[in-house]
Amino acid sequence: MAKVNYIIWPKIIKFLLVVGICITSIGFALSLIGQFTNVDFSVQGFDYGYRNYKNGYPVKANMYVDIPNTVISYKKGTMTYDFKYGYRWASKSNAEVKDIIVNLIKPNKKYHLSDSALKKEGIKVDSISNFISIPNKVDIRVKTENAFHKSFYILYSQLNNIFIIIISLWLIMLINDYETGNFLKERSFKLISRIGNTFIWMNVVTFIFDTACVYILPDFNLTSISKISGNLNNQVGLHLATHIKFDLTYLIFGISILILADIIKNAVLIKKEQDLTI
Repeated sequence: MAKVNYIIWPKIIKFLLVVGICITSIGFALSLIGQFTNVDFSVQGFDYGYRNYKNGYPVKANMYVDIPNTVISYKKGTMTYDFKYGYRWASKSNAEVKDIIVNLIKPNKKYHLSDSALKKEGIKVDSISNFISIPNKVDIRVKTENAFHKSFYILYSQLNNIFIIIISLWLIMLINDYETGNFLKERSFKLISRIGNTFIWMNVVTFIFDTACVYILPDFNLTSISKISGNLNNQVGLHLATHIKFDLTYLIFGISILILADIIKNAVLIKKEQDLTI
């Protein structure tokens, strides 16, 4: 069996980390410069951490979509606004119906047939509800003229990039210790502990920003009003909401790294004591 040469891998990993830090830092800097100069630094087909805030600031939210089974269009009548439900039909009992639209979520591909054709072929396809909930966070764009909110959204959108740069710097220093033969030293264990603590702080800081976002950004509901072809009732409902959701992923990862660092440190200290005893 040929002997595997691992010497080259630390150099390759360090090179990739340095390139990643440079690209991410440039993207972060250009995002800030673009915000104040209104210059678009984007390059088509190439993402280097740059964010163009012209169309709004990226924020995470939870989306819930309720597609009504039936949409009724009336020729005339009045609409009232309800704070919770948005615009609602006020006097539809005597209003003349212009159109009735039925919304069905139908299967595609080989099941792209009518109900009668499906029954004729003996194909039974499960149907789904018109209510769609996306509990995981989706990306939305927020527009604001508030200077504090702008700064908050910029920092909020760049949190991951900031922590990636910090962790990459610790890893580069750790690789340098490995290359110089100083890996099993106190400095290396401290660097590993810093990486673990950075993951923990990443979880805590993200949670703080998520919590603040709940108070800064209100919930939104989609409101559809037809001003030309008639008034609509039972329009598509879309609800966007920010909420406090504590993700334990980075926290568990950080604690695991701290435990691993402590185990390795104790193993090295025990070995040293045994060597001295011998």
